[in-house]
Amino acid sequence: PAAVQAALAALRPRLVLVVKKTGRSETLHSSPARIGRVRAGDVTLTIEDEGVSSRHAELGFDGQMFHIEDLGGKNGTWAGGTRLVAGGGRVEVKCDMHLRFGTVDALFVRDARTGETPAPGAHYAAALELLQADASIAKEKLREAERHMQSGGHPGEFLVAAGAATVEQWCGALERARLRGMLRADARAGAGPRMVWILGAALVAALAVIGWLVLK
Repeated sequence: PAAVQAALAALRPRLVLVVKKTGRSETLHSSPARIGRVRAGDVTLTIEDEGVSSRHAELGFDGQMFHIEDLGGKNGTWAGGTRLVAGGGRVEVKCDMHLRFGTVDALFVRDARTGETPAPGAHYAAALELLQADASIAKEKLREAERHMQSGGHPGEFLVAAGAATVEQWCGALERARLRGMLRADARAGAGPRMVWILGAALVAALAVIGWLVLK
């Protein structure tokens, strides 16, 4: 339908692939996108690797949700660390999810929806900060990724496509950044009640001391 195609064009879903140590970004222009080793038949997205079957998996969009399905790839299809079952139906794919087709890693990214909360990029800056501690990633590449983000690009897509970081490194840093954000939000939410409790305890202690002095 035209509405689904328009949403697909607005979200610009991409698979950032690392094939034989070479990174590249593939935009999904239509749904479903059938993934295989050779562009033949109904295969529209190719991954030129011996570990990928000729007709491996299918990535689709229904207007609201992206989903992936294993088509019987001999070396398996993974989504977020979970191996899919051939014929087991569709599994939701979220932005910045780690996918794997056989032995080929991929990062799924997309643009944000208008007014989306939280936006996919909410923790990207924190993830880049965490990656500073990873000695295997060049600091200049991290600075380039930050500039890429500031100009509206996806920093993880840049790092993976450039070969500066693995999909696992990016997804791991992003997950830690999200967790850190949640902990800080919980701390802020609990600061008010804790302060009331502390002040109340201090008041009780002060009254106890005053009472003891009066009795003495």
